[in-house]
Amino acid sequence: MNFFAYFKKSTFSLVSRNHDTRQQPNQTYFKNQTIFVTGGTGFLGKVMIGKLLTDCEDIKKIYLLLRSKKGKNTEQRFDEIFEQPCFEFLKLKTSNWKEKVSLVEGDFNFVIHLAANVRFDQSLKKAASNVKSTADLLELSKGIVNLKCFVLVSTAYSNSIHSHIKEEMYDPPVQPEFLFSMVNDLDESVFTNVTPA
Repeated sequence: MNFFAYFKKSTFSLVSRNHDTRQQPNQTYFKNQTIFVTGGTGFLGKVMIGKLLTDCEDIKKIYLLLRSKKGKNTEQRFDEIFEQPCFEFLKLKTSNWKEKVSLVEGDFNFVIHLAANVRFDQSLKKAASNVKSTADLLELSKGIVNLKCFVLVSTAYSNSIHSHIKEEMYDPPVQPEFLFSMVNDLDESVFTNVTPA
């Protein structure tokens, strides 16, 4: 079973008090596996972490990439993640769940990249950071010896030029290397002038 099938076939049970405890294919898929997650403080990140911890009790470890932000250090932000309502059922279900989540250290099997700048009122130059960060993380992931899967969760607006979005890979309108060279070489005003209002 691949990663996407896990989320499609498994039912979302974080709020259910009648959680099915039988082993499902998704539970065996992540059994004794380590996962590296970016964007774990975002909405999707928190929900996904909660789902993995609730449904996959035998998961080995989830590593979160966090940074200090808005006057809070990484440890404070890490603790705040688990104060969210999506973790309430998990807290009732088991007491040692938090031991399975750590700030980054370790060897990963899965990289799930959810981090992104989601401000839609910025210049193209600044928005290109989403492409660059993904490219950098892909490059970093090449050095992970036991990597099984790299997953990018991107915005629903990625292919807004299409009236119907299919579950398939689309060719990029611009090659990333060309985009990076433009971002590095051109002045911010050029991007401001070509950004739709």
